[in-house]
Amino acid sequence: IKTIFEEGAVDAVVLDHNHNDRKLVTSYTENNKTISGVNVGTTTVFTLANTTGLLTGDGCYVRVVGIANLDYAAGRIQAVTSTTVTVAIDSTGFTGTFSSGTLLYTDRSTLNGAFDFLIAYTKNMGIINGLADVKIILCNAPSYYTGDVDEDYGIWGVGDSISKLASKWELAYYDVAYDLEITYFDHTTYLPDNIHPSTSETKKIFTDYWGKWLLGGQSGLFENSNFLATNRDIA
Repeated sequence: IKTIFEEGAVDAVVLDHNHNDRKLVTSYTENNKTISGVNVGTTTVFTLANTTGLLTGDGCYVRVVGIANLDYAAGRIQAVTSTTVTVAIDSTGFTGTFSSGTLLYTDRSTLNGAFDFLIAYTKNMGIINGLADVKIILCNAPSYYTGDVDEDYGIWGVGDSISKLASKWELAYYDVAYDLEITYFDHTTYLPDNIHPSTSETKKIFTDYWGKWLLGGQSGLFENSNFLATNRDIA
């Protein structure tokens, strides 16, 4: 994500749902801490009232007032004392005077925790690179079928959870599966390797659907020649 922002202007960032997410636990217990001080540098040290429940290796992000480029910064906790945590956030050169803030623990082994971490990190990259209102889009998997299973409800459930995350963060959410209406019988027509649109033809079709949605459902984008007939093999 960092590299994308550094390479050039970014219009929007899509955090795509991996169908393997259905194997993850969804929720986690919050453990937020009030920040009373910040020391910037190649790593960032946050002073907290207490560090109860925080461990080396945990993920977190921060909301900070006073140091603009530190707001939403996310990283791995590298060291913990009774009143401080050192986080792998390079804040070298960040200007401003710390006023207030909160450190928010994220359990990255869970679906919600992983997305919370990535969303915060993306928002921070936008701030650092002059795009404070960066558009972030979440979506579900394009098909409810995988591994020759007729309707994997785990995939549907994860899509529902991601839509709730989008609401929580006030982000756009694209229900790809609803638009594509892929059935069990034509699943591999649109996803030839059983998971991805892995050919130029199927990538073009997915691009058309995404393009239409991004344009607000504008009609006239599709051409019949770009569609595959149901159950028809790709030559």
